[in-house]
Amino acid sequence: MQLGGSVARRSPRSARDLRRKRGQRPPYDRVLIVCEGKKTEPQYLEEIRKINRVPPVHVRVVHAGRTQPRQIVDDAEALFNESREYEHVYAVFDRDDHATYHNALTRAEQLDNTLRNDEKKLVRFFAVPSVPCFELWLLLHFENVLAFFFAQ
Repeated sequence: MQLGGSVARRSPRSARDLRRKRGQRPPYDRVLIVCEGKKTEPQYLEEIRKINRVPPVHVRVVHAGRTQPRQIVDDAEALFNESREYEHVYAVFDRDDHATYHNALTRAEQLDNTLRNDEKKLVRFFAVPSVPCFELWLLLHFENVLAFFFAQ
């Protein structure tokens, strides 16, 4: 005895109907950030990554181990060349009174769109100087500072 009328029969599903649908959102770009600072910059950038819920496999923040801007750019290039697994490379350093500051900016500009990653795509390479220093940049983003300061 059937309740409520006739029972509709389902037609068997084809393999095409059972296939998984393709994702609509493109994957995250892989980013390498090489910093002058040992604690402040990496901690701040890691916190931004966490707040924006970007998985750590997509963003790698590394302390350069050296302090001259050109050395940081060179370290960023060397780290990229070890794996070639990034679409974007950033060299983060302070302006301060470094003798290699302008040289670092020029070298980063030369590297931009000349390196190729593991997928044979051109890589964006950026110098990210903080003038005069990263700590002031942080302060200005979190506090209303009205004091005058002179930047070179």
